[in-house]
Amino acid sequence: MYFSDDFGESWFLKNILTCPNIPIEGVTGGKQDGELYLLVEYLQMMGQRRHVYIYHSLDYGESFNVYHPVALGPDPIYANFIAEDTLVEPGDTVKFSDLSNDAETWEWDFDNDGIIDSYEKNPIHIYQDTGYYTVKLTITGEVIEDYGIRHDYIHVDNITGIDAPSVKNSKFITFPVPAKNVLNIQLSFETTEIQLLDLSGRLVKAYNSSTSHNTSIELSVIDIPSGVYLLKVKSPENTITKKILINK
Repeated sequence: MYFSDDFGESWFLKNILTCPNIPIEGVTGGKQDGELYLLVEYLQMMGQRRHVYIYHSLDYGESFNVYHPVALGPDPIYANFIAEDTLVEPGDTVKFSDLSNDAETWEWDFDNDGIIDSYEKNPIHIYQDTGYYTVKLTITGEVIEDYGIRHDYIHVDNITGIDAPSVKNSKFITFPVPAKNVLNIQLSFETTEIQLLDLSGRLVKAYNSSTSHNTSIELSVIDIPSGVYLLKVKSPENTITKKILINK
């Protein structure tokens, strides 16, 4: 996936999902002033699963309305997943969420070494050593087997100090994981502002939330598309940033 913040003059690579068996029959795209559209057709199992989706944007691709004019049979089966956090320190736990449709079995390889590390649907894994890790998920559903790979997806580094020094000692808990319509936050420090950013640092939503110590906050994310975001919490002394996962 590539991202542009200057109307297509330059592009930044944000993520790669290698999924060789995505049953895409055809993709058609186009644009006019201020608008983008993408028509995607899925065809699988000799036409028993056929779906057409139209992605339409009125803000140069910043957000899309999705239409589903053709729906024959269940949705196509292909592997897909997301991690709650992709930048962690050695010893940290990473929670993975399966986004595949109609999967019946799951095989996770958290460092792409050919060894299956988990058979759970939504597993957790602890990365002990620094480096970049490629993650592979293999699924089966009905008579279909598929796999998806995200290359250099998890970055493990000694990141203490990137945010405020009090990050590790402050109570900053978010739940549920993943969030759907509401994100709950528990804090042990005073806040002046809360911001939700995408992974490129672009502001998605600002919450004017001034609180005292030991506070529970409920944020609405019902209008936020699925994905990984940065939750930035500002206090009078410092700023703390944490990655969160939203999955509709």
